[in-house]
Amino acid sequence: MHGDAALSFDSENLLPSGLRRDQTEEALHDLSGGTKEQIAILTRLAFAGLFKRQGQHIPIILDDALVYSDDTRIVRMFTALTRVAQDQQILVFSCRQLAFQDLG
Repeated sequence: MHGDAALSFDSENLLPSGLRRDQTEEALHDLSGGTKEQIAILTRLAFAGLFKRQGQHIPIILDDALVYSDDTRIVRMFTALTRVAQDQQILVFSCRQLAFQDLG
């Protein structure tokens, strides 16, 4: 999604705390709304994948997600969502019908 980017995590609560891109570390609170939103969704997908590997299938529910994503990144996110939806249930609620109509 973000090329050679890597997340850093807070060791106490295991939540993302920053993002490193092009040798620059950015605190999570300094990132754009779209980037924060994408990280949140990708984190949910990852946790759902971990649960799935342990035999616990949990639905992924997104409510008005990706409202801050630009056109290029929303296509990449849709690709990720479509890939995960091959074997996991994803429910997407949105008032942006045109943006999500081709998601499936």
